[in-house]
Amino acid sequence: MIAALYTADDLMQLSGRALIGAELGAHLGITDIDGSAPLSLRYTLGGPPELHRSLY
Repeated sequence: MIAALYTADDLMQLSGRALIGAELGAHLGITDIDGSAPLSLRYTLGGPPELHRSLY
């Protein structure tokens, strides 16, 4: 994931934010060896809400 993040076109838009690994992997198109992708547990575990667009 680090290599994909490093080469991402929108790297600076992702900078300075709290990122959830499953969501970042989906954004970057990363899958596991078997082609699956983990689900985000943002709302199940009470994670932070999405930031309002004006705060980006």
